[in-house]
Amino acid sequence: MTTTKGEKTAAAEAVNWVREQLAFSYADIAFAVKAEERTVRRWKDQRVAPCGSHRDKIKQLSEMKQLLLAVFGTGAAAAVWMKTPLPALRGRTPAAAFRKGQLATLIDILATVESGAYT
Repeated sequence: MTTTKGEKTAAAEAVNWVREQLAFSYADIAFAVKAEERTVRRWKDQRVAPCGSHRDKIKQLSEMKQLLLAVFGTGAAAAVWMKTPLPALRGRTPAAAFRKGQLATLIDILATVESGAYT
């Protein structure tokens, strides 16, 4: 499958937002998406587009970003939430779950909050 400029742009936007708004390092993002740190930097610079399982992980990162903005309105408010221990994570913070690569879990929690079922 060929990559498009749109895929490069989407990956760069997701990586940049997570770094700038949530203050995660390249190493944190790399671990979360199961990629090398240098690969994440290449996505950020739009030198390459993610492929294979990385493409799916970047889609999850983008979905998480959209849900965070939908639920909290701003990156600053989302960053505060990321540092707040949650019962749904057994008292761990969303940031800790992110650093363990548990993007799907965070997406599920955020989707539940967005639906109004859990606040």
